[in-house]
Amino acid sequence: MYLRTKLTYLAFAVLLYGASSCSTRQAEKAMPPFPHELSLKAEEHHIDEVLNPAFMMLKGRSLFVTNERNDSMLYQYSIPDFRLLHAGGAKGQAPGEFQLFPMFCRSQSDLMYIWGYTPFTIKAFAMEKDQSLEENKVYTLPRYESFNQMHIIGDSVLIYSAIPDEFAIKRISMDTFEKTGEIRFRTDSHPETFFYRDRGIMAANDSFIVYAYLFRKQIDIYSARTLRLLHRLVDDNAPVNIRTGDFEHTTYYYTNVVAGKDRFYAMCEEGNGTSYMEVFDYEGNPIARYRTDPVPVLFDVDERNRCIYGYSYEREDCFLKFNL
Repeated sequence: MYLRTKLTYLAFAVLLYGASSCSTRQAEKAMPPFPHELSLKAEEHHIDEVLNPAFMMLKGRSLFVTNERNDSMLYQYSIPDFRLLHAGGAKGQAPGEFQLFPMFCRSQSDLMYIWGYTPFTIKAFAMEKDQSLEENKVYTLPRYESFNQMHIIGDSVLIYSAIPDEFAIKRISMDTFEKTGEIRFRTDSHPETFFYRDRGIMAANDSFIVYAYLFRKQIDIYSARTLRLLHRLVDDNAPVNIRTGDFEHTTYYYTNVVAGKDRFYAMCEEGNGTSYMEVFDYEGNPIARYRTDPVPVLFDVDERNRCIYGYSYEREDCFLKFNL
C-alpha cells in the first residue's frame, strides 16, 4: 500500500540535470555525517474529511491541501488545531472552478499562488485576518507547458520544471513571460522516463534551488538568481539499483524535499526501506537527521514554531505534527 501511494505521489515529481558555469569538481563533496540523529513520533490529529491529497503547503496560520477524492479539490485548515476553514474548488469549466488539478506555487511572500483554474492561469490571493483568501491578481501565461514544482520570487519571477514535456528547469519573468534562464539535464536512451538515472525532486526558495535524486544518494544546490551549481553532495557508497519498469524492486533515495528559508528538508529512504528526514543548510552542511514515525509522504515545515506538518497514507484519517 505504501509503495503504491508513494509512487502515485512521485508521479508529480520533477527531474533535472544541471549544467553550470561552476566546475562540478569544485562544487562536489562527499555527503558528510549528521551531527544529530533523533527519532520523532508524530502527534496524530483526526479529521472527518475523506482526503486523497497530492500537495500540501503552509501559508500564514493555515494548512492547505489538494484533494483528489471528491468534488472539493482544495481544503484549508487552521493550525495548530486543524479546524476545517474551507472546502471548495470544484472541477469544471465555470468561472472560479478548476479545469485542471490545482497545484500550489510556493513563495516566501504573504501571497498564496494557485495554478490550475485554466492551463494558463495562476491566481494570487491575499490572506485576510480571518484567514479567508481574497483574490489579488491573475497571471495569464502565454502558453501551456508541463508546469511542476513552481516557485514565485517577489511577484515577478517564476521558476518551474517543464518535465516531462521538456527536460529543463525554467525561469521566466512574470511581467514579460520571457525566459530568463534554464537548467538543462540529462536523459537516458530508453523511453521509460520515470526510471531515468537522474530523476529527482526539486524545491526552491527565493535564493536557492535544491534537487534531490530519486535513484542516487545525491543532492544539488543551485543559485536561483544565476542558476549556477553551488554545492553537490554525493554518497558514492550508496548503491544504484534501477530496474526499468519494476517499481517494487528498484532502490529509491530522495522522495520529497521542502525548501525553507535557511534550511531544506529532504525525505530519504536510504535505499533499504528505512526512511529519514535529512536537514541541511544551503552551504550543504548537515544539521540533523530524523527518523519519523510514521513517514510523512507529504509535509511542510513551520520553521518559526519548529514543527513539521505532514500526511501519511498509512494514517488516512489524520494529519501529523512533528515537534523539532
